[in-house]
Amino acid sequence: MDMKHLMQLVLFALLLGTGTAAAQMRGSEVCRYRGNVGPYAVTMILDTTYSHSCGQEFVDYEGSYSYSKAGNSLRLEGYSIDSGKIILQEYTAKGRNSATWQLTEDRSGNLSGIFINNSSKKTFKVSLRRISRK
Repeated sequence: MDMKHLMQLVLFALLLGTGTAAAQMRGSEVCRYRGNVGPYAVTMILDTTYSHSCGQEFVDYEGSYSYSKAGNSLRLEGYSIDSGKIILQEYTAKGRNSATWQLTEDRSGNLSGIFINNSSKKTFKVSLRRISRK
């Protein structure tokens, strides 16, 4: 989680705790995606939570994805605030932040962007088609 997002969450919590914020949960949804990270086939599940406070919309993401051939699941956490860009951080089973995803969502709910390996700095094109939404 970057410092800007952390500070916004702290401010939100402080305002909510003092009762001065008009915070309102707007809902959540779970979407399933299938597509590619570079040449690798993946499946992703994202739980998206929408809320707003003080006139600003907050969108938080939690989920996981797995490579079709490897099968192991990696945890994802992220956010999007007003800009429309989705930033996801990937974590290994041991909790190491291993990659960053920078995505945008089209009108059909599909995701595209780039995947950046935090160790090697290699980047891959991401293309994910939404296959379900609850």
